[in-house]
Amino acid sequence: MTELYGERLGAGAFVDGYVVVAPAGEGTSSQVYRAEGPRGPVALKVLRRSLVADAVALRRFADEAHCLRTVSHPHLVRLEASGDLSDGRPWLALEWLEGETCARRLARLGAQSAERVADIVGAVAKALEALHTAGFVHRDVAAHNVMLVEGRVVLLDFGVAKSEHRSMQLTSTGHLLGTPVALAPEVLRGEPASSASDWYALGVLGWTLLHGSPPFRAPTVFELTQLHARGELPAWKRGDAAWLEPAMRRCLAAAASARPSSAADLLGLLRRADARTVHVYVCPRGDSDDFDAWDATLREGARGWGLQLEADGAATLWALRALDAADAEQWREKLEAWVDSLGVPNGMTVERKVTISVAER
Repeated sequence: MTELYGERLGAGAFVDGYVVVAPAGEGTSSQVYRAEGPRGPVALKVLRRSLVADAVALRRFADEAHCLRTVSHPHLVRLEASGDLSDGRPWLALEWLEGETCARRLARLGAQSAERVADIVGAVAKALEALHTAGFVHRDVAAHNVMLVEGRVVLLDFGVAKSEHRSMQLTSTGHLLGTPVALAPEVLRGEPASSASDWYALGVLGWTLLHGSPPFRAPTVFELTQLHARGELPAWKRGDAAWLEPAMRRCLAAAASARPSSAADLLGLLRRADARTVHVYVCPRGDSDDFDAWDATLREGARGWGLQLEADGAATLWALRALDAADAEQWREKLEAWVDSLGVPNGMTVERKVTISVAER
């Protein structure tokens, strides 16, 4: 006979008004059950018994509960109740969602349509904005944590979410928190996660949904870190989704400051038809022993700003696409200041021009 309150809760176990029906899934630190409550079915998430004395696991579970109690949004999973079992295991009663994750949808159907991806990315962006405004960072925006429900997109799993002012990137055993293929370069270098790293992860999600695989893949975290740090994204293969490329590349900029700063910023990139493009033209002339180092600094900086190389040779032309008129003007000023800060190699002259043009979607 199954013990109702053992390592795994058995069907019929009573948890503060909720009755366990059946197991519904499990992760490394918790188990999830379908349970019936006063207002219908819920997903009952319970910390593993083996972790009940683990201070880090308990703190993370408490942080998740605090985050969900603090922030309510249509695109965030809803917390109904929380508490502790008699043996000290904390639990959360979350709304029961009928649907499938983006990861499962990808495995079942492959790459998604541009319109569907724009809807998903836009919905998650709004959820992240709500979290960021309240001072939280999700830290694990990934395909397995986004649920597609009829008429709704829901961001799940706040087990590694933290206050942006109290962010801790490593577990007690030194492992990275979050999904490695979706971690921003600065996070992989050991810096704290931030709202900018959430936007980066959202870019990885969008790219993955459009192409069927993430932009960077490698057998080790070290090699993955190098790919993310270089910021050299693979070629865009979705001609039918070309209008989404600027938004994804902005999210995936190697420099955190070059990524979208808000949901409104990103949503504008996702739907704007009368967008502007900021072009950066650089043409060096002459000869100098300092040229190679100067050119390397220039190219590394361009990648950091999220600029896309459009022409190369005797002169280079980069572009930052899909901005409204006001934002484009601000970026033009930023990029002019950046190019000017590079100086000019001894013995050479450099023609530099930063212009704005109307981009066609």
